[in-house]
Amino acid sequence: MESDAIRSFPKHHRPSFARLFLPEQCYEKLVLPADWVAQFGPFLPPECILEMINGQRWRVHLTKSPREWFFEGGWNNFMYSNHFERGDTLVFTHVRESDFLVTRYGWNGCMPQRDIHAPEIRDPTEFNSESEDSDIEPTNDQDFGVATLPAFTVVILASHLERGLSIPTVFWKTEVADKDSVSPATFWIGEDDWDVYIRIRGHGVRIRRGWKKFVKDNDLQVGDVCKFELMPTEATNLRVTIDRKS
Repeated sequence: MESDAIRSFPKHHRPSFARLFLPEQCYEKLVLPADWVAQFGPFLPPECILEMINGQRWRVHLTKSPREWFFEGGWNNFMYSNHFERGDTLVFTHVRESDFLVTRYGWNGCMPQRDIHAPEIRDPTEFNSESEDSDIEPTNDQDFGVATLPAFTVVILASHLERGLSIPTVFWKTEVADKDSVSPATFWIGEDDWDVYIRIRGHGVRIRRGWKKFVKDNDLQVGDVCKFELMPTEATNLRVTIDRKS
């Protein structure tokens, strides 16, 4: 059901809001502007669809807390799949009941070509929500003409140090394995290595064993940025680089 305020807008000018993409603020959730919510939000359903202009669609959960409304479950898959970069401007246009058209403008004020043309391979987890404690920031590993390794980046939070780390579902199921399982992997920093076990269950992928030792041995702190690159080996090996907060 649409509000009277939304119906009053002509179809070519639906109500919109914009957000500047800053990983430290947006990798767990995207907060909707309070003024926009007050005017247009009362009839929004708890499940929404985010559609890029190339036609790719993702389902996300809209959490309505007393303090703020925000996209959460599924947001990480949407963010990771579209390779948002720091400084991107994201414009969300409410086109119908639960649907938002999302337009991204880079630092140069232009839309990236990949947003205009649909990719050959669709997101394998489209219309699937990721685990609620998803906390991954996308990496810019899609520069044209440059051979890069599949990767994801994490800004370390206190919850990672205390409870463990989730891995983006779309990354793991696309690049490593797509069936429920517990499988071994190895993290590498230089010549040093750490054995861990990764559990896939439903739409969640999480490091179950070995993470605490990796955290302790590398003295990870809140605010550190870890980049995990999948190495082209038969076994699951990930090269880790750490950008210290200070």
